[in-house]
Amino acid sequence: MIYSIQYLRMVASLAVVFAHSLGGLGDQGVDIFFVISGYIVLHLIASTKRAPGLFFLARILRIAPMYYLLTALSILLGCAYEPTFSHIIQSLLFIKYQWAAPVLEVGWTLDYEFIFYALCAFGLLITNNVKYVAIVVSLPLFCGTLILDFYLFPDKKYGLFMEFWYGIAVYFLIRSKFLVDYFNTKQTLCIKKAFLCVLIVFAIVISAFSILTIDANGKAYLRFITFGLPAALLVYLSILYEKLFGLRKFKVLLLLGASSYSIYLSHKITLFLYYGSVGIAKNNNILIDMVGFFISILIGIFIYLLVERPIMNLVQSFLKNLAIRTKTDSVF
Repeated sequence: MIYSIQYLRMVASLAVVFAHSLGGLGDQGVDIFFVISGYIVLHLIASTKRAPGLFFLARILRIAPMYYLLTALSILLGCAYEPTFSHIIQSLLFIKYQWAAPVLEVGWTLDYEFIFYALCAFGLLITNNVKYVAIVVSLPLFCGTLILDFYLFPDKKYGLFMEFWYGIAVYFLIRSKFLVDYFNTKQTLCIKKAFLCVLIVFAIVISAFSILTIDANGKAYLRFITFGLPAALLVYLSILYEKLFGLRKFKVLLLLGASSYSIYLSHKITLFLYYGSVGIAKNNNILIDMVGFFISILIGIFIYLLVERPIMNLVQSFLKNLAIRTKTDSVF
């Protein structure tokens, strides 16, 4: 387990919940998630050596079960976004076509994740060398950014596909031990740690100030630069710190990191029920909003412990048995 990744997942999920409950800062959490995804997927390709079919199946089974369950719950509770039959089907298939967001609105990020996983699986069809997979994946990510954000939707120019590429770049920077030699100089350990911590704080400050680039319509112009680059810097420096100096194991923080997906997917449903029960609209009472923030986190943790973790245990068992039956993961 990479502790820094789990801690950053915690930060990202709490930031998003903060943005949707108290407003202001927090949108940057999504960009951290995308960079982490790029890094982790390349790490998995290099370490697990799964065949393309099993790789893609494993990634889909990681995101789909909880997404489908909470999509169904949002429909039943009446907080779904335009739950027409066509929209529901498109949402479940991770297709972003007629609507700006899926039925479970926060699931829009999974549309991007799905495409990234598909590109990586395609890369594995061509080669199992992680360097060449990265090259194969990079070109569509660049093209996707140019076509979607600079041609089809030029009003935003978010460029979110580039943030997965940042994660890929972080993976290779970590593997190449970039800056490691510098930190292995004769300087004292405390000085080296302090310097790297200052860099991490600097990345956090840049991330916080990136919200100033949001325009009057709530759009972050060139988001892959203003939000994505600070997120990439934060992810890289955090992993580098762990590689060089290690990180302490904090069970509560690791639990929050492990629960990040459930927290992210469920928090808007929780907030919908919460504000409906208290009878006060969001952003009218800061105390009410803070309580909603913490309740969303607690509910997300319970969902992880009671639903997501058991499902993931079943998925891992299924994938392990499937790998054995297909003999050394020779699917596709």
